[in-house]
Amino acid sequence: MKETKSILIIAHHRAVLVKLAEQLLEIGFDELFHIETRTIDEIDHACISRFALVLLTSQTTYMKVRPFFSANTSYLIARRVINFSNIREVLSIPPQTSVYLVNNTRDAAEDTIRNLLEMGVSLRFIPYYPGQAARPDITVAVTPGETDYVPDHVETVIDIGDRLIELSTLFEIFHFFRISPQFKNDLLSMRYMQSLFRMVRELSEEMMHSERLQRKLEWVVNSIDDAVVIYSQNEKVQTANEKARQLLHAPLLQTSGAPLREWAGPAFYDAVRLLDSGRDLFRDVDGTAYYIRKTCMNVDADTAVWLLVFRKVEDIRHIEHEYRSNLKKSSFTAKYQFDDILTESPSLLHTVRIARKLALSHSTVLLLGETGTGKEVFAQALHNASPRKHQPFVGINFAALSESLLESELFGYESGAFTGAKKSGHIGVFEQAHLGTLFLDEIGDASPSIQNRLLRALQERQIMKVGGERLLTIDTRVIAATNQVLEQLMEEGKFRRDLYHRLNVLPIRLPPLRERREDIVPLAQRFLREFQLRLNAPPLHVSTAVRQALIDYDWPGNIRELRNVIEYAVHVCEGTIYLDELPFYSTVHAAAADDAALEAERPESLARDWASKGFLDEMLLILESLAASPNGTAGRPSLLARLSGRLSLSDPQLRYRLKLLAGSELITSGRGRSGARITTKGERFLGYCLSSGPSA
Repeated sequence: MKETKSILIIAHHRAVLVKLAEQLLEIGFDELFHIETRTIDEIDHACISRFALVLLTSQTTYMKVRPFFSANTSYLIARRVINFSNIREVLSIPPQTSVYLVNNTRDAAEDTIRNLLEMGVSLRFIPYYPGQAARPDITVAVTPGETDYVPDHVETVIDIGDRLIELSTLFEIFHFFRISPQFKNDLLSMRYMQSLFRMVRELSEEMMHSERLQRKLEWVVNSIDDAVVIYSQNEKVQTANEKARQLLHAPLLQTSGAPLREWAGPAFYDAVRLLDSGRDLFRDVDGTAYYIRKTCMNVDADTAVWLLVFRKVEDIRHIEHEYRSNLKKSSFTAKYQFDDILTESPSLLHTVRIARKLALSHSTVLLLGETGTGKEVFAQALHNASPRKHQPFVGINFAALSESLLESELFGYESGAFTGAKKSGHIGVFEQAHLGTLFLDEIGDASPSIQNRLLRALQERQIMKVGGERLLTIDTRVIAATNQVLEQLMEEGKFRRDLYHRLNVLPIRLPPLRERREDIVPLAQRFLREFQLRLNAPPLHVSTAVRQALIDYDWPGNIRELRNVIEYAVHVCEGTIYLDELPFYSTVHAAAADDAALEAERPESLARDWASKGFLDEMLLILESLAASPNGTAGRPSLLARLSGRLSLSDPQLRYRLKLLAGSELITSGRGRSGARITTKGERFLGYCLSSGPSA
């Protein structure tokens, strides 16, 4: 079972894993998540299945471990950046020097080069990786921890250490686990910046004494997404990145040494002047809202500098909206289209045509159908065919949650709304689905109090969080679904009539599988291919009797039950699927099965038939010879040799009998040298006849 907040980090080398784990621990990830690390060689299916999220260090790593993924494996490929604190030696190399950038793959080498060039490092980098021809004229190599791949002739090797995880990837991790934006901002802004502060503090002493290190620091701060300003105790600007200059409309020239008030403007200066060290605030400056954090860094006993990190609140909201809207790794991702619906049934084809038209509307849809008929698939297809397809698709199941939890998940809650509530509060699914689609599954299980709140939300298009005092306007398209008869629930007083009419604006009825029997075999074949590929299972033959049984069965669990039956068969059957191996042919269903088809597969029936034709003994000798052969397999020449002295058959006669045995699924007959092989059914038949004696 997966741990709900567990992360598995996978890399080629243990040293990389140690460095990345240290980074995540430093910014407090261990307080929120259970984190484990594995190298590629330590990975297997069982290992990956225990974790909610797999974090991979590169595309190459992903390609190596992808075969171990299942269909529900969630993963991220981390974007990584240079560890700025390790680049001193690189910056000391004369500009435009040709140097190797050594990494374990071409992609990783080129990505690291991009990182260094974006920082302003003016060297001529040549990517070097395993398999690349070495140039004897290049005697300096830079590498992010991959020193084993450096060519032997290189005289100077500068190891800048393993690259770290970029801030945007950390946001993606928070978003995957649905951690609230305010908590994300607080934690990452504080912890990630604290890591930056420590690095800047290490460079500060050199910065004060070296013009060259001043330029190095500028390269560092220019690589940061936030606006950064460093100024002295006498309020003279020492460095600022391009982002800060853009936001404050500050002059590009004369940054170093300029008075902070004149350079940043009086309004911004007044906002930060009285802000205490280590504190942050949201402040409106000249009509623009900013998030600002101020930290004092002691260079030595007598010298300190101030670090300002700030960003527009609008940019923070934009980032959060982008992550909320792009739910690619969410369990509620709308991945199905109408074209994914496999059907030859006139009734379902008609339903799909109607649904395509209704998808273009913003009105509420009610999906009605028995369990397992594909209501969630239709909900996702409706979203992906709608004008809201680029906005979030969020779902919630009313049968899976308690009433108290359901209310907070639907509408969210404010900080301190109840005992155990998160300090940061919680965003409900109505708010998460703003501008997109909200799928209300199993709506018939909603309690009366939840029905009341749902009715108000649908009527007024406004919600109020649990413990909140203000109304939030929402623009959400609702798709509801149920396998219950809502009219009956209304008669019993269990479902509100006014809510029913709010939901039943655009009804769509999904036919059960027994009303579309022409789809059963194609669906079974699709599921068979899916599970054979996923489980790396050998091909399975489906006998005519099994095909007919699948068609004749009424499927109370519909498509979900059919999928389960095929998955079971792929796990337990060998070579051929037989009737008695189908789960629904036990107990009650076996009595209702096609007796003629079942009788044809029974060994006693086949034995009587061949005995009446006078060649049962020949068939048993052939099966005995196959069973005694290595792996139960033999070609015709080998069989004729084994049978000589016991049975006088020509090659054409043996070929005819092998054809009869294959037609009864007692053997499989291969081409060429593969010969014939006794099946599990053949072994059962042989065992029955031998145990029954001549009377068989």
